[in-house]
Amino acid sequence: MHAEASNVVPFPVSDEARARLSLVRFRRHAEALDSELAALAGGNIKSAGDWAKRTATPSVRIACIRRYLAVAVAGEANLATGRRQHQQYVTRTQQDLEEVLSATGSTLKLLGTMPDAAGRQQALQDLDVYRVRHQVILQRLDELIGDAS
Repeated sequence: MHAEASNVVPFPVSDEARARLSLVRFRRHAEALDSELAALAGGNIKSAGDWAKRTATPSVRIACIRRYLAVAVAGEANLATGRRQHQQYVTRTQQDLEEVLSATGSTLKLLGTMPDAAGRQQALQDLDVYRVRHQVILQRLDELIGDAS
């Protein structure tokens, strides 16, 4: 059972509704991650400790995104029976996103521990590339949310 607000009366949820809700939650976290990565790129952060603090939230958010993505994709797999092309699209989107999330997470860890400014600058450039790829995948996600509705 799923509910966004605490004052909702619980009721059984279909696989379709669970997949759609996970996609919506996933989208919210993905948008927030994009904003957090943009803030990192524009931030005037000096010390390695400050970098570690600023990269912690996006790192945790990546774990949330992966969890919601897994639920959404599992639900899509149940719904896409007989819709092979759609399921292949969902699987490809998941794989692409996992790749971007993994690279982003690794770069965030690196940013949080890197002592030199030149290395941080390169890591920030890498994050910018991941943000662009992330945005393309979000466009695909919008299509999936539309299909699941």
